[in-house]
Amino acid sequence: MTRLKRHVHVTDETGAVHEFGPNQYIPKWARAKITNPAVWESRPPEPEPEPEPEPEPAPPAPPAEPPQTPPPASDDGAGHGATPAAVGDGPPPQTGPAASRVVWEEYATANGVEVLPDWKRADIIAACEAAGVPV
Repeated sequence: MTRLKRHVHVTDETGAVHEFGPNQYIPKWARAKITNPAVWESRPPEPEPEPEPEPEPAPPAPPAEPPQTPPPASDDGAGHGATPAAVGDGPPPQTGPAASRVVWEEYATANGVEVLPDWKRADIIAACEAAGVPV
């Protein structure tokens, strides 16, 4: 049993002061508050540390983003994202915003007509006519 050598005063959690001396029972709460080793005849065993709570599990990861697919190609005829006209699609318009050089070049190439880099849209249309490709 642990004994005190001297009288001590200990304040409890409500603020009340308690006196303990040699040959008196010292409650557990008071033993924990008496930290001066000089007052003990033999030091009481250290109280067991309270176990630390287990950490909370991490929240689940958000679902993976599906792979992004490019937007469908527009057919605005501006040559940006326009799909080449296949043989069965028919010719692109000869005038207007959908009648760009790029669209006509793609149409001619898809139909086996060679297009030179310096040709204008009208040159490509003329080459298609000469090759018997519908225009």
